[in-house]
Amino acid sequence: MKAVSNYFLLFSLLLSFSCNNQVRDEKLNKVANELIKNDVRSAEINSTENIVFVGESLKGKIWELKKQNTDIQFEFRKGDLNYPYGNFKADYILTLDNSVQKVGIRLKYNSKKDKFDILGYKTE
Repeated sequence: MKAVSNYFLLFSLLLSFSCNNQVRDEKLNKVANELIKNDVRSAEINSTENIVFVGESLKGKIWELKKQNTDIQFEFRKGDLNYPYGNFKADYILTLDNSVQKVGIRLKYNSKKDKFDILGYKTE
């Protein structure tokens, strides 16, 4: 009976972890779409449903990307940018790519606000 209880506990933990990852992936996709699709030039947009704060410098960089090419692709990876751009504090890197240049945005999940903090970005 104890073995069944242990298997049930393990299964519950794995299912919970899987659901949390799925929700996190959905939130990450929303972050990317909010940055790409919103008019980030607007002074009124300092935060979104999934982003705590979007700084003026990043707004300008995203506007520049859109002017160069409106077809912006994105991808995520776990971790942070390499030193000196990262300091191992970011949970994810969101890369925006418009085929002319790429922007790597450092994201950290803020559990208190259930949103992502933007820690900085780097252009390539």
